[in-house]
Amino acid sequence: MKKLIWANSKSPTKEQVRSLERLGQVTYLKDIDKELLKATLNVELESDLYPTAEALILLTIKHNSYLVEPDGTSAFQNSLGFYNKTKEGKLRITIFYAYPKTEWITL
Repeated sequence: MKKLIWANSKSPTKEQVRSLERLGQVTYLKDIDKELLKATLNVELESDLYPTAEALILLTIKHNSYLVEPDGTSAFQNSLGFYNKTKEGKLRITIFYAYPKTEWITL
């Protein structure tokens, strides 16, 4: 069963947790790397977008996990999506976003 890292400062709803548990084991970024979670919430400088996105991607790879509902500004979300692609256009990790409450879409 695949591991999932909930990367949002807000806790998932009970419905989301049940839905996610069908996909795999849910762990929380705040329990793995609280400082990285804080960094995703506080990226203010454009120069910090890449290192923060890269750190989150590498942590997800290290834990052989899917990333779920990552937090952060729209600029951070865009950089996360951009840096998640290899030069060949393949995704490095799978990212799940809630839609609307218990359905999940991947990017």
